[in-house]
Amino acid sequence: MPNINKLLNKVNQASQAIKSAKGIKAQIASIGYKGGINTEEVDKLQEQAEKARQDLENRRKSLQKGLSAKNSAKKKAKAPKPGFIDLDYPIDSDYDNHIVFETRPRKKRKGGNLLSEKSVSIRLPIPQGGFDAEAKAEYETTEIGAFARGVLGGKNAGGMIEETINAVKGFISDAMGNMGGGIGNLRAGQAKNPMEEQVFKGIGFRSHSFSWTLMPKSKEEALMIERIIAAFKVATLPDTFANYEGADLEWGDSEFSPSENFFNYPNIFDVYIEGPLAKQVERFLPMVCEDVTAGQIDDDDYLITQNTDVQWAGSKTLSLSFKEIKLMSQEVYASRVASEIVVPLIGEWGNLTDTTGSASILEGEQTATATPKEPKSPKT
Repeated sequence: MPNINKLLNKVNQASQAIKSAKGIKAQIASIGYKGGINTEEVDKLQEQAEKARQDLENRRKSLQKGLSAKNSAKKKAKAPKPGFIDLDYPIDSDYDNHIVFETRPRKKRKGGNLLSEKSVSIRLPIPQGGFDAEAKAEYETTEIGAFARGVLGGKNAGGMIEETINAVKGFISDAMGNMGGGIGNLRAGQAKNPMEEQVFKGIGFRSHSFSWTLMPKSKEEALMIERIIAAFKVATLPDTFANYEGADLEWGDSEFSPSENFFNYPNIFDVYIEGPLAKQVERFLPMVCEDVTAGQIDDDDYLITQNTDVQWAGSKTLSLSFKEIKLMSQEVYASRVASEIVVPLIGEWGNLTDTTGSASILEGEQTATATPKEPKSPKT
């Protein structure tokens, strides 16, 4: 679309140039001026401007035709996935790239719950601010004294005894130096060496944030935005169930309670990029949604009115926060995160025999559908 808009501007400029040329020629003819201006040159300029305008117009039509064909192909190529309810914004999108959020079924519970037998596939444009791809390692500062260094250094018994003696001397000297508020160390011009090291602590779970300003063009798109926001909230929230599930209890048993005293885990999301950009960006690991914030844009200019009775205040801001449920490692990065264009390059740096990485109990649990145990019939 931006290329077409630029061409339209050029077409308009060319049209203005033709009008200017015609105007100049008409003014010259109207005053009967015979010398100094060669009207044949004006005619040539007019012909060149007209030709340029025609070329630009033909180019615009060609681009428009190609774009229409491309959009038609995209619409034909997007087939609904079995078991998923598609929620797309914009409804007739002409964006090349999208980000897709798909829910995994949560455990089915007695009495029924949402998004346990059906899943939603939410398709949105790439967020305006883009998104980050990080890999963080956590370290902590730890003091490793002389004795510990001697052990780590593999010294013999004599060397270790010497290190122990030196460590005790250092402790006493430091204690004496700290007496009186450290005056002893100050006078001696000395300070304790903490002998600190950075010790690897682990890997944190990656977080991702996305935000959009959603401005519908119709009542249908305004309703679609409401459905999308509701779907994110439903998938983020737990449902509740009573304690008779999974227990061999009967009606009337003292332990039996119909109260909702357990939370059922919310849905896990699979998030991915759809479009040409997919091969160039890193992939996401399975995630849970931590926050859904939807804001109403308070401006009459963004109200959609289809009759005198109903106004659809459809323009919204939407912000989402996710956290991955699987820890990153070399194996996980190479097999599940690295972009498609980077994966072949990683093979040049060595071999990975195990590409599974650390296990995620939550990821494995939600792929299975729980069948709750039915309570027995009431006693007679």
